[in-house]
Amino acid sequence: MNIFVDIDGILTREISGVPFKDRTPNLLAISHLNELYNKNKITLYTRRRLSDKAITVLWLKKYGVKYHKLLIGNKPNYDILIDDKTYSSMSSFLRKYNESVK
Repeated sequence: MNIFVDIDGILTREISGVPFKDRTPNLLAISHLNELYNKNKITLYTRRRLSDKAITVLWLKKYGVKYHKLLIGNKPNYDILIDDKTYSSMSSFLRKYNESVK
């Protein structure tokens, strides 16, 4: 399955007001995402500027986020989108995901 995940507000606790490098990780969401990694294609998505890519990649490495691809700035083509504007949390996504794969 092709899964797209928004970084800010899903993998981070903050969506604004805190520098990207200092954002608080949502460790539960990261753990759940990492569980999906081996059986799905994980693409991370952010509306951050391309100039923020290096900081973003370092943050993802620091917190052990597993992903196959990182998109910065452009809206992706997806099967499932996990975004702070669609699902309210990673757990709400996982409930729907688990229902769909039964």
